[in-house]
Amino acid sequence: MSSTRWTLLGPTGVLDGQMHLPSTPNGPTIAGRVTCLVRGNAGAMFIGTAGGGVWHSGDEGVSWRPLTDRLPCASIGALAFDAANHRLWIGSGEGNRAGRAMFGQGLFMLDTTTLGNATPTITRFTNLPAPRGADDFRALRSAQILLEPDGANPPIVWWATNDGLFRSTDSGGAWTQVTFNGRLSDDVASMVLCTSQGTARMLVALWDQRLYVRRAADPTQFDALTTDLGALPAVAAMGQRIILAVAPSNAERVYLALGRSDNSWDGIFKSDAGGKGWTRMTLPAATSPQRPLGQSHYNIILSVHPTTPDTLYFGETGIWRSTDGGSTWTDLASATPGTHSDQHALAFDAADPTRVWLGNDGGVWLSTDGGSTWSSRNRGLATLQYYALVHHPTVDSVLLAGAQDNGTQRYAGHPGWSLIGGGDGFFCAIDPIDPRYWYASYVYRDGSGNIAAIQRSDAAGANWVTKTSGIDPTEYGANNEPFYVPFVCDPVAPQVLWLGTTRLWRSQDRGESWQAVRKADGTFFSTTAGTPFGANSIKCIAVDPNDNTNVYVGTGHGRLFRVHIDSVAANGQATVTVTQARTSGAAPLPDLREFTDVAVPKLAAPGALAPVYAVQGSSYLTFSGFAPTPVNAGRIWKYDFTSGAAPDWTALGTTLPAVTFPSGPALGFEWNFVNAIAIDPANVQRLFVGCHMGVFESVDGGASWTPAFGTDLPLAPVVDLQFHPAHRLLRAATMGRSVWERPVDPLGAPETQADLYIRDNVIDIGRFDTPDSGTDPLAASGTLAWFDAVDIKVDSSALFEGGFQTAPGTIDYTPAGALDYVGFQKLGSEGLLRDCDARVHLQVLNRGPASASNVKARVYWCERQADGNFPALPASFWASFPDGALADGGSWHAVAAAQTRASVAPGDPQVFTFNFIAPEGLHDVGLFAVVSCDEDPIAESRTDVRLVATTNKRTALRRADLSASTGTIVLGVLVAVGMAALVVGAVVATQ
Repeated sequence: MSSTRWTLLGPTGVLDGQMHLPSTPNGPTIAGRVTCLVRGNAGAMFIGTAGGGVWHSGDEGVSWRPLTDRLPCASIGALAFDAANHRLWIGSGEGNRAGRAMFGQGLFMLDTTTLGNATPTITRFTNLPAPRGADDFRALRSAQILLEPDGANPPIVWWATNDGLFRSTDSGGAWTQVTFNGRLSDDVASMVLCTSQGTARMLVALWDQRLYVRRAADPTQFDALTTDLGALPAVAAMGQRIILAVAPSNAERVYLALGRSDNSWDGIFKSDAGGKGWTRMTLPAATSPQRPLGQSHYNIILSVHPTTPDTLYFGETGIWRSTDGGSTWTDLASATPGTHSDQHALAFDAADPTRVWLGNDGGVWLSTDGGSTWSSRNRGLATLQYYALVHHPTVDSVLLAGAQDNGTQRYAGHPGWSLIGGGDGFFCAIDPIDPRYWYASYVYRDGSGNIAAIQRSDAAGANWVTKTSGIDPTEYGANNEPFYVPFVCDPVAPQVLWLGTTRLWRSQDRGESWQAVRKADGTFFSTTAGTPFGANSIKCIAVDPNDNTNVYVGTGHGRLFRVHIDSVAANGQATVTVTQARTSGAAPLPDLREFTDVAVPKLAAPGALAPVYAVQGSSYLTFSGFAPTPVNAGRIWKYDFTSGAAPDWTALGTTLPAVTFPSGPALGFEWNFVNAIAIDPANVQRLFVGCHMGVFESVDGGASWTPAFGTDLPLAPVVDLQFHPAHRLLRAATMGRSVWERPVDPLGAPETQADLYIRDNVIDIGRFDTPDSGTDPLAASGTLAWFDAVDIKVDSSALFEGGFQTAPGTIDYTPAGALDYVGFQKLGSEGLLRDCDARVHLQVLNRGPASASNVKARVYWCERQADGNFPALPASFWASFPDGALADGGSWHAVAAAQTRASVAPGDPQVFTFNFIAPEGLHDVGLFAVVSCDEDPIAESRTDVRLVATTNKRTALRRADLSASTGTIVLGVLVAVGMAALVVGAVVATQ
């Protein structure tokens, strides 16, 4: 086993990911939600993400670097760049309205002259005007940051939030909160600087209100704009979200998009007088009925071309362009390959406005033709937002995870994950006894009104079928159903599934039919929704592994129930006894915060009921964490349902350590949402919790907590924790920073800064020895061998097969570029042809945490022996690696000279390509790859190639068939053609 740190499992991009149009083979690579983006100096690009912090690229999106993994907030709502002073302003807290749009932790400034440092200099502003205290930062979400270049150096900084507009004239040294008609705390949606008849103006739009204009005499006072509205609706008709945009080349030209609170649209408007005399323009939906609008609360773009005021871009679910000021529109999302849906940000390259950058729920995209076509720039962006993950029961190289607007995805040992189910992905499962059965989920009710909560694949992720027969579609009233619902497999009898709405649904036939459990009096067990969006619905489910007649559920109102199965009828109808955990009595008791996870330990000697652990996230009264409030008893609880002593709650969260940052305030336990809990199956006193920030461990059943495994895990919300017992790996799914893992137990081997490896087959993850053979977890039937190295591929230039394969992904995104790890994963591996040009591709992975430097790789070949084994390596083999020659006449030969790469970064595999011509006379070839680097050098002396390949992670072997040469094939074809001609001639002669 290798590194004991938290290391990135991926994805650093979802291959052939979800698109606005149906995904296609060799489609773009997808990342997580980008909320804002801005150009910096010297072509730099900065993006802000919904839960993965701020990322920087200095090479047009070819590579990316996270900048804020230790920032107090991973949710970014706004960016602005001060080119004169080399400063990036960062507003935390996402301004969009959505279930997982997270709260902020204030305003930050990055000195971009320090980008070359390991830790760039970031200033956090904690000096907002009184009476705001430290905890007020958590109420603020960033809608926009505007820099006003009025001659002052530095410029005036305007920070728009959901609780006011703030202004600083001294780079954040002091702040003033402006007023709107005398009010301070207003929810700001958008703002622009413009001119009206040559006079400078500032317009501000507030959510659910109207436009305001800055007083000329006092820049801290704004007044409602009530005159010269033209076609713009009066205040009584104003909508939910108002977005403004000004033409950079004509500050008199202002555009406005008005979305309404019922998710309809009022329209797009234009002013040629700096916000006076508005004219109604055409909505894109009017010309694109196949792409209806209705998500202005969540995603919206309005942006004007830098030099052409009539060229306007509008984004909502799709993206459109108008070249006549909004009269007509062109759909930019439908042309192949198109782009992802749900647009959030757009930026132009000032030096070349045909280069347009787009940020949406699928990451970041670049167009070089003004938006007519888009290309993904997501490789390396580990920014996926997850709701849940689940392991394969025996194979730690396979897991499923449900992602926000990016479907259900599969990890198979590589940082480039695969999309296996579309839409939003939520809960998922793999049958722990018969793992060919996989389960995924979608929203509770789809766009057509059908229940779509759970799907099943009977072939390890292929051929998904919705399985909701029997679930009552009338259970929830209109606009009252949840967005998604939880489900689990029974760990003892996994053909039994449990699914939670306000009722608890049971299937005993893997989802073919469902029955809601009933109490002895015949009534349904129900949690009673009570509020919109199923707020008191079931949020989490756990089946007691000691006695699967006990099922525990937690609700959105912080209620915990034990559901005991008394009997099950032949048709699957379960009759149950329900016991609710106490909701009144001696303090402490959980308050009305959503239970986000519940767990029951597996006891060595089951007898009495095991204790139940339940953890809490946000208040049900808000979007998830939208307006956080403290929980002084902590958010970790244990409940005893035993019949001995009176059942009671035990608060376990008050000893959770505060998360501290370079500048205050710290995030104390009372603020730190707890989203997930995992129990060590070998030690029921050892608990792990995943929080809004950090993973914590307890070795005494929750009495005390310590940070789990140091600071290698980014400070992004951990929403699910899963413990893989076979190799004792803890996996953490984050809401914005992809998935991370860590071996749980201390290791005797020394740590290395780089962790280089090559995989022996699909179940190898470079941590453990590889068995000689095994079952393929991704195929209904199939076996694996130790010589099936998935990181070695052969590409033969065959005359009748079209030559070499076309690289579907290159390092520099150009057709002639070197193969990258995205392209490598999409290439097939072919057999060799004698005396025919071939390319042997070797993919080298690094688990990190640091880059591997001076990486040397070489591939060798031999003929497989008649007994099926491979010959031993020569005695001098390791002394000659990497550059030495092997002795003539031996069984092993170098494919080509060794190659060196300056570095291989974590999560960014590099592909080495070696040219090779297989000689005549061979039938079965083994290709043996070896890699080494300065930080993680290979130290080997053994010559048994099987032992080396299966136990040394820096080596791997692939068996390759060797076929007849192209010349032989041509000769055979000519002979066959000649014989056919003779036959035809004979037939003709007889007629």
